[in-house]
Amino acid sequence: MKKIFILFIYVVIVGILSSCGVENSTNRGAVFEKCLSKNTIGNCSKKALSNYPIIEISGKTIINKGDTLILDASNSFDNDGYIESCKWYKEDILVSSNCIFSNSIYSYKIGSFFIDVILRDNSGLTSKKKIEITIKEEKTPPIIEITGRTTIQEGENLKLSADKSYDLDGSIQSYKWYHNSELISDKWYMRMDRLEKGEMYITLEITDNDNLTTTQRIEIIIRKRPSKPNKRPRPPRQTK
Repeated sequence: MKKIFILFIYVVIVGILSSCGVENSTNRGAVFEKCLSKNTIGNCSKKALSNYPIIEISGKTIINKGDTLILDASNSFDNDGYIESCKWYKEDILVSSNCIFSNSIYSYKIGSFFIDVILRDNSGLTSKKKIEITIKEEKTPPIIEITGRTTIQEGENLKLSADKSYDLDGSIQSYKWYHNSELISDKWYMRMDRLEKGEMYITLEITDNDNLTTTQRIEIIIRKRPSKPNKRPRPPRQTK
């Protein structure tokens, strides 16, 4: 009877370890995501898991192509000791041994991939977490092209157009022209009549379909109108 009871206890322990992804004595020092990713530990022992390193990751996981991927595991901790090592893997290849992982993603393709981080504490226990990284196409802001005279004479009308402006990866959704912070036009063109001599600035703001905005400040010079030359009186006609 005693042997049956011992065998029963052994089967229960093996079942608990298997539910945590620990199937033999060579990998019982690792805690797999199968248990850690659940809110309820299930068959895994909460007391046993509390001895393993707790992984805390910060950093953006959705980034533009060409940006730098930065993932920070330095806030991770160990309840009964300290973190001895941080290792980051991509497709089972070690890519960093620092708790702060930083890598340019110029060479990565648009789409998603996974980074694994494995933390080891001073007792030799390890925790692992899989992080999905998504790379999206970098969006570009619209390009401003302005036509029209920016130097005019007093009394003339100012006419500027932004119809040649464009967006490389979408379309322009709005135009806003400002003078002294006051909106003077929401069209692709603007007009101001009979301006006086002096200098002024017009600001154009255009926004594309990705809600990216480009702003340009335009200097306007209004020159004094030259005075008309006095006509010389014609000499009197001589009579014979």
